[in-house]
Amino acid sequence: MVAAAPSCETVMRKFAKFIGDRLLVAHNASFDKNFLDSEFERISKSRSNNMACSMLASRRIYPNAPTHKLGTLVGYCDIGTDGIFHRALADAQMTGHLWISMIDHIKKTFDIRQVPFGAMQKLHFF
Repeated sequence: MVAAAPSCETVMRKFAKFIGDRLLVAHNASFDKNFLDSEFERISKSRSNNMACSMLASRRIYPNAPTHKLGTLVGYCDIGTDGIFHRALADAQMTGHLWISMIDHIKKTFDIRQVPFGAMQKLHFF
């Protein structure tokens, strides 16, 4: 799959440009944070993006979920899926849908219009 792919340096430079200073969400974000920071260091870049973890936030929002694995939460929240997991694009899409589901849940539960990113971060002290 990667035989003809561009070098890691090329990909990471493009990725750094793509994310810019945007807010980031990941499921099990500590892994992604460490990976990104390490790869950015290799290309003499730094990452200053605020980051939140959907897994840690889900523990507070859905305490009764059977587990807080991405696939389990997607099912628990009745989020449609094609059944593909553990592939970068599919997991990113499912994490995005889960994040939106959690925000919608908070809005409905507390009858509020917006849930700031910082409030979501505070759910897990990340």
